[in-house]
Parts: sequence; C-alpha cells; structure tokens
Amino acid sequence: MKRILISIAAVLVAAPAAAQSEDGASYFTGHCQMCHTNAPGQRNGVGPNLFGVGNRKAGSAANFSYSTALKSSKLVWTQKNLDKFLSMPTAMVPGTMMVISVPETDQRQKLVGYLMTLKKK
Repeated sequence: MKRILISIAAVLVAAPAAAQSEDGASYFTGHCQMCHTNAPGQRNGVGPNLFGVGNRKAGSAANFSYSTALKSSKLVWTQKNLDKFLSMPTAMVPGTMMVISVPETDQRQKLVGYLMTLKKK
C-alpha cells in the first residue's frame, strides 16, 4: 500500500512538469477537448466550438447557449483577453459558465497562441 501511495504521489508531482512541456495543441487535446471542439463544422460540446475564436466577439458562436454574463460582456477574444479570461474566467466575467482556468502562464500562452491559429486559411 505504501508503494502505491508513493507512486501516486510521484505521478502527481510529475504531472505539472509534463504539462509545462506541452504545446498549445497538445494542451487543448488533453485539457480542453473534453468540453470544446476546434474544427470547422464540428458540433458544440459542453462548451462552444473554438474554431475561429480569435478576434471573435465573446458569446457569438452559432448554436451555443451562452450565459447572459458572457453574451453581454462586450469582449472580443484578442490574445490579451483570452489570456486574462483563461487565467481566471469567473473573475473576468462574473456569471460565466466557464469555470476551468489555466493557471500556468507558460501553458496558457501556448494555448492562447494555438487558439488564435484556429481560423479559415
């Protein structure tokens, strides 16, 4: 039993270090894709499809039921706004349904950089 607990502790300590080395696309796949899709024409999940999120007005993706708070926020998803929002969504937009944050600055910046590339070519 002691060996199992030590192994679990080692995994928990190593997990943040592994997450730090992920690029934005890998981070999205491992952490965001549970709720969001990221390709044109894909259906929304628990969260909206994030294809084309860069420079889009917050709360404006088609066929998604946003919170009143996000729809009325008047935000545009610039790199700066995405970074701030993902650091603590409920602080930036009280009442948002998005409650998951990306506290690690390096990972958040990689994720935001990736999200900004999701657009028509």
